[in-house]
Amino acid sequence: MNHSCLFRSFSSPIGRICLADSDERLIAVGIKQSESEFRDSLVCCGFRVLKGSTALLDLAQRQLEEYFTGSRREFGIPVELLGTPFQRRVWEALSEIAYGETLTYGQVAAQVGCPRGARAVGQAVGCNRIPIVIPCHRVIAAQGKLGGFGCGLDVKRFLLDLEGRDGR
Repeated sequence: MNHSCLFRSFSSPIGRICLADSDERLIAVGIKQSESEFRDSLVCCGFRVLKGSTALLDLAQRQLEEYFTGSRREFGIPVELLGTPFQRRVWEALSEIAYGETLTYGQVAAQVGCPRGARAVGQAVGCNRIPIVIPCHRVIAAQGKLGGFGCGLDVKRFLLDLEGRDGR
């Protein structure tokens, strides 16, 4: 891959959010990352990264800000899922989890045709580059425990609480 992408960042209730657009598709959302960390993560994936603005980045920022105020429950942002076929199946399943709902890793594994693959699902969830828009925070461990979250359990708890789900 040797594509260019544009990125921008903005402040949110969970810290700085960085967004990246390549070919009019959202390819990454960085939460609580500095711009340089975010840019470096994209360079490692083979992107030439430039700071800038696009209509898609405007749309993504606006929809995320609406989400944080509670006025948006679904996203209408074109995304590019950069991963293996299994990862993409998992991320597509995550996109089907409704606002305010949660599923366990095992339930997602069953949905993607891998009923004994809760750990593999956990790894795919952890590789999600588009958190919130692809709602990996809505996947919890068995017995209702939070499980992990790459952006920190405090952020996962905040997002679940925002959606009216008890994040404990």
